[in-house]
Amino acid sequence: MASKQLNPLANPKGIKLSCELCGKVATVQCPSCRVTFYCSTEHQDVDYKGIHSRICSMLAGLRTQPTVL
Repeated sequence: MASKQLNPLANPKGIKLSCELCGKVATVQCPSCRVTFYCSTEHQDVDYKGIHSRICSMLAGLRTQPTVL
């Protein structure tokens, strides 16, 4: 699975992204859902093989803007 490298200094002030598995500072983001963050590609791979592959498409819906009528 490909990953998107993050620069933690580019996050808005006061927002700290943490690894889904261990809680360390996140430097990797899932490129598909863009909701889940990891400290390394190793943790991303572990999570993807465990549960993330099953829920990634559902999480992507969290990032889309709702339609306004």
